[in-house]
Amino acid sequence: MVHDANRPIDGSCVDENAKVFVQFECHQSQEQLTTKRDQAAMVSSLAVLLVCVYLIVLHYFKRSSALNQMEWDVQTLTPGDYTAQFEISEKAYNFFLNVIYPNEKERGKSIGLALKEYLKRELENVLTHKLKEMKEKAGSDNLKCDEVKIADIVFAFNNAQLINLLKVRGMHIQFQRYDKMREIEAQITALKNEKFDSLVRPVDAFITFEEEDGLIVAQEFEPEFDFMGKQLPAHKEFMDDELFLHEATEPTNIIWENRHWTPADYAKRTLQVVGIIAGLLVVSFLAIYTCKSIAIDNAKKYPPVDAKTIFSEIFENNAYNL
Repeated sequence: MVHDANRPIDGSCVDENAKVFVQFECHQSQEQLTTKRDQAAMVSSLAVLLVCVYLIVLHYFKRSSALNQMEWDVQTLTPGDYTAQFEISEKAYNFFLNVIYPNEKERGKSIGLALKEYLKRELENVLTHKLKEMKEKAGSDNLKCDEVKIADIVFAFNNAQLINLLKVRGMHIQFQRYDKMREIEAQITALKNEKFDSLVRPVDAFITFEEEDGLIVAQEFEPEFDFMGKQLPAHKEFMDDELFLHEATEPTNIIWENRHWTPADYAKRTLQVVGIIAGLLVVSFLAIYTCKSIAIDNAKKYPPVDAKTIFSEIFENNAYNL
């Protein structure tokens, strides 16, 4: 606002709607800058602390869930308490087909039955030998059995694609969409003709022991890892491959439809989720930063001031009665 100093100022210039625009520079001392930097460092430290607390809470809930699962497993008796899992690699399966099965084929046995009998016989021998070694060591007096006996072996197959097609076929039957059902049946037939050998090849064997001591002995063949997470070589070879026995999941854990997922696939999905979360955090930060910057710029450009105070600072003449 431009005002003539020779002209008296009337009351309209100082009412509640009057505005005065003043341009000024802001000079801050080194002490003020240091104080603001300390405040920014404090805010950043608090943010890092909150992130650490968040990660600790997540880890706490994860470990608590694992402990609750272990407590439930101790208090509940299921077939999983007597069962170990043996992964049948392609190398081991080819060894069985080329070396072991020809003799069994002459006796009229199918591949599945011959493989089941071979695994039962050989694993009982391996685990019984390990049992004797454990009994010779101190601290293994709690093992009461003299030999390891396997009650049953159940195979798992890499048939997730077939299961999904059967689920879709069942839905079409439920809603009486028989034309769609026949299309899915055609896909099932094509899948069977194209990947028959892959569908009927066992990829895992779930080995159920007659006594819990058998599982305790089998746990001696669990895979071990170094500090970097790399799996160490096995202590025993079996079927021309390394022998690893894992603790089996509970029967209620439906894993058949997800057997085709590899650890690399899980790692890829985890990275995708982390990337999406990080991207959303960056976008939210940029949005908040932009809005805050606009608000600060507007506040600096047109700060709310009292007109009487501005006039008092500019015009030091007491003749103006404001």
